[in-house]
Amino acid sequence: MRSTVLFLSTLLCFANALNIVLYSQVVGPSHLDFANSLVESLTRRGHNVDMIVGRMNTNAKTYGTSSARRQITVGFEENSPWVASTHLTDPFVDKRPGFLEPRLMDLFEDVTIEMCDLFLSDVRLSEMLRDNTYDLALMSAYDYCPLAMFHHNGIKNVASYSPTPLFPLQSYAIGLPSLPSYVTDILQSVSTSLNLNFVERTENVLFALKYELIEHQRFIRRTDAVVRKHYGASFPSTADLARDMAVTFVNSNELLEQGRPISHKVKYIGGINRREPQKLDPEMEALLGKARTGNVIFSFGTQILTTRIPREIKIGLVRAFAEFPEYNFIWKFDGSADEMEWLFQNVTNVYPVKWLPQNDMLDHPRTVAFISHMGLNSYLEASYAGVPTISIPIFADQIWNSMNAESRGISVLIRKSEVTEKRMVRALQKVLGNHGMTKKCHTLAKMLKSKPQQPEELFVQWVEYAATFQGLSDYINLPSSRMSGIVHSNLDVIACLSISCLIFVTVIPYLIYRILGPALASFTPRIVKVKKQ
Repeated sequence: MRSTVLFLSTLLCFANALNIVLYSQVVGPSHLDFANSLVESLTRRGHNVDMIVGRMNTNAKTYGTSSARRQITVGFEENSPWVASTHLTDPFVDKRPGFLEPRLMDLFEDVTIEMCDLFLSDVRLSEMLRDNTYDLALMSAYDYCPLAMFHHNGIKNVASYSPTPLFPLQSYAIGLPSLPSYVTDILQSVSTSLNLNFVERTENVLFALKYELIEHQRFIRRTDAVVRKHYGASFPSTADLARDMAVTFVNSNELLEQGRPISHKVKYIGGINRREPQKLDPEMEALLGKARTGNVIFSFGTQILTTRIPREIKIGLVRAFAEFPEYNFIWKFDGSADEMEWLFQNVTNVYPVKWLPQNDMLDHPRTVAFISHMGLNSYLEASYAGVPTISIPIFADQIWNSMNAESRGISVLIRKSEVTEKRMVRALQKVLGNHGMTKKCHTLAKMLKSKPQQPEELFVQWVEYAATFQGLSDYINLPSSRMSGIVHSNLDVIACLSISCLIFVTVIPYLIYRILGPALASFTPRIVKVKKQ
């Protein structure tokens, strides 16, 4: 009887299976890992998913999960301009561009526009979309180009997702207010604190206006120009298509970042790609067991190679670690054997390893701290494991993640330009043996694991809901999503009030003077002399 029920349930599942196409723009390895997790979550529910992998970063792998029904890879064959950018070739350069200087996002825009042309020119992709019927398209939220191809091939039901915190393009498509008094662009940090002072708020206002009125509009114009080259001059603007997206998924968690005004469209699914920790192999277990007091895990992820870290910084870090002999430091290190020999020859508590199972090691009871670049996945894994961190953010959203962690009392932030032996020693002194910080980490971990609706459940249910009810955006769109930047920011009202005030303080006094001046000038007071008796 039980097997019959299971068989019927399986048949019902396949009968209700959705056909979904997912596009992943691979900016970095973790972005594709996140997309793979989305595909696997949907296929576990019995849905069919076709995968499009956009090869923007040619240093990253570009094969998706085997759970996908089919996969097409588009984009750069080799030597993408993105991999030559300074944030990857020389990541410890710490020159924040000024207001009028080019930013990392300017390069990102150029590469994305080039990717768009490659994307729309791919015949295999057009044939796949034309020959199949899809209930929903999912796309990474880093550009609007896929919207055009989906629309051109009759796929009107689209949702977006971000492997990072809420991306600027998503915010403006949704119509979220920028509120630069406390909401900062995750990629354009004006501070290392969430509490902005007057100068930082002023700078944040200028950057927000620059993005909304200049950079965002330029990006749309350039995207539309490429799209209309392929699909004709009458093709709708990609900005209009973006406003009609059904729902937006974000690889973050409300508990892990500063609160801000939000839309009904935004669903937080941070942690969906987190795997349950596994038992360590005997060799790694033995390594963790060597420490007298505990272990500190040190990893900068997959994109930031230790060969790119300046020599003097590596020497300073090793000297700092040697100040804490009761702890062992396990460092994901990809340097040469010669470098390992001269760098670690005089220390006994630092263990370089080529690879480490980060999530499994963070969850180990003998792990007491984590030194990280604070990529979003590392932030999530450390938070779920209840391990305090020392954050050394390198680029992109890492500074934003680090500020959020520090504001919650679970991390100490060191700017990459300030990584010295002395600063690392001070940071380790704040973290190691800090029972108050450890308690906060454990509380946060319990809160994350006890949330009423877990990430995979939330994601799959909203995908199914959006696929069932086309036109969902008509019900949950913010009115601001269809406002111009001037109206959205009330710049017209501010200008009107400013002019009115100027008129009041200048013209009105002048008119009073012109009208009453002659009368006042003709009035001569009479002086009556009193004769003395």
